Amino acid sequence: ELNTSLNNSVYVGPVKDWGLNNYHPDGWGNINFANTKKYRIKFSSGLPKEIDAVFEDGDTYQGRVNEKLHWTNGTFKSDEVIYSGLFAFSSINKSYRYLKGKLENSTFIFDGVFYTSHPGQPKKGKFTHKKFNYDFDGSFHEDGKMQKGILTQQSYENNKECKRIFKGHIDYNEEGWSYNMRQDFILEQPNGTITKKNGALSVMLSDSSKPFNVSYSD
Repeated sequence: ELNTSLNNSVYVGPVKDWGLNNYHPDGWGNINFANTKKYRIKFSSGLPKEIDAVFEDGDTYQGRVNEKLHWTNGTFKSDEVIYSGLFAFSSINKSYRYLKGKLENSTFIFDGVFYTSHPGQPKKGKFTHKKFNYDFDGSFHEDGKMQKGILTQQSYENNKECKRIFKGHIDYNEEGWSYNMRQDFILEQPNGTITKKNGALSVMLSDSSKPFNVSYSD
């Protein structure tokens, strides 16, 4: 048992003698933090490396930490979310921000990079909506809205699976999001593919071997 400099805590676990009765934690042990139900910690030559913690509210964290015990790379679980990836600690509000990883809750899954200026908001990666059955792989606005990328929608029409893939920019209005067809795009659907490039539209029907151009005006 050793007293440590980590919040005046007590460590119970294996130690290593560096000579002259200079002992340092080394290996997996336990620390008695007041706000935790369990706090197992792994030291290497006196420096903390990993933790396995269960907090009073039931939240858990398993993964790597820095010398101040701030989370760096691991898995956080609560009743609402599961996140696995890189973390950043904010010294201003004493909280963690997601940097890059996989975030999942009851509504969606996001795997990618997050905005540091807007905590929890996706910046670039793949977003899967569980309820409405669509995927978006691309970039996002700071408020979390889709910006530009590949939007894949799955539905059933006439008892057949129908998939639509839109590659381009996404628009928003009071009713929600829609395809931006003012800029270049590609729309793939069961009956054919529509492509707009440099202002010109071409249509490839699913039963046709050659595309044909159509007139189009914004």
